[in-house]
Amino acid sequence: MITFLLYSETGGKHPQEYVLQYLPAEMEEFFTPHERLWLAEGKIVERIRGGKATYIDMGVTARRIYKETYK
Repeated sequence: MITFLLYSETGGKHPQEYVLQYLPAEMEEFFTPHERLWLAEGKIVERIRGGKATYIDMGVTARRIYKETYK
C-alpha cells in the first residue's frame, strides 16, 4: 500500500509544501519504527534540517476528518 505524506518545510523566506508517496519498504527505510507509529496514529513527525520539516499522513488525517464530519 502506498502512503501519502504531506511534507512541509520552513526555514527560508518561503515555506514549501509537497505531497510525497512512499512504498512500504521506503517507509521502513526513511522512518524509524516510532515515527511510523506516530504517523499511523495521525500525529505529526517533526525533523530539524536547517529548518523544521513536518510529515503528516494524509490518509489517516482524511479518515479522521471524515469520521468527525459524518458521525
